[in-house]
Amino acid sequence: MMKFFIYLALLLFSSLSSCAMLMPDFKTPEVSLVSIKPLRFSLIEQVFELRIKVKNPNAIALPIDGMQYHLELNHTQFADGVSNNKVTVPANGEGLFDIQVNSRLNALLQQLQHKIPAAMDYKLSGEIGVLSKAMAIPFTYEGKIDINNLLRR
Repeated sequence: MMKFFIYLALLLFSSLSSCAMLMPDFKTPEVSLVSIKPLRFSLIEQVFELRIKVKNPNAIALPIDGMQYHLELNHTQFADGVSNNKVTVPANGEGLFDIQVNSRLNALLQQLQHKIPAAMDYKLSGEIGVLSKAMAIPFTYEGKIDINNLLRR
């Protein structure tokens, strides 16, 4: 039985290596934050919907089988989440996606302690699952988001 699992692992590894050899110039997709929309608030947890943009700079479509992500606002951990949504970003194209994140009350209070600037620094990081989640593509994107556009769709 153990030999079977070793054989299966070697087969999976060699097939993923073959995929990498077929796409030697694969570029990491760019994931950026477009807006944040509050959905639910309680004393324990706050739920926000993020609209994100995924740019695929590759000559082939990117079939996303799920994501896990973390959001920092003004250099402070703010929220995190996972999504099992299956979407495909076209080759050399982009797509807008809505995902949910959960924040704890202390993270929200930390943000409210400071004067809220006209633009906030953010860092969105995580992994995009592809090939039925057999492969994870890490991403990190930092930028600024205008507070006036924050809740706009």
